[in-house]
Amino acid sequence: MTILTLPRSLLVLLLSLGGNIAIYLGFAFINTRLLPHTLARFYGATTPGSRTAVMVVIFAAPADYAFALCFRQMSSSLAAMAILATLVATMVGNSLLLEGALSPRAWIAAIATILAAGWFGYEQAIRG
Repeated sequence: MTILTLPRSLLVLLLSLGGNIAIYLGFAFINTRLLPHTLARFYGATTPGSRTAVMVVIFAAPADYAFALCFRQMSSSLAAMAILATLVATMVGNSLLLEGALSPRAWIAAIATILAAGWFGYEQAIRG
């Protein structure tokens, strides 16, 4: 089974999740928080502006392509809802990794993400 034989809703959720994770990895790269020990020499030799240029090529361009594929797979309203739901899930995951604890706001965001993903699946099942 290849990724293109997955149901469209699952494919869109995976693409949007991958795109959002790539964007957050790019932010961590710009702020020298992505693999700090491994990339220490690279971070020391570059400026934030040059890291931003590298981030656009390595992280943002593939993420943008993944988002474009989402919009190509289904209607724009459903694709946008999937992208926003996975954005919130990525933000909650990022806060879990960086802070190690869920705040009340993160709980609300997690519940809202679950509801949005459920509504996405319901709408996709109705529209086919």
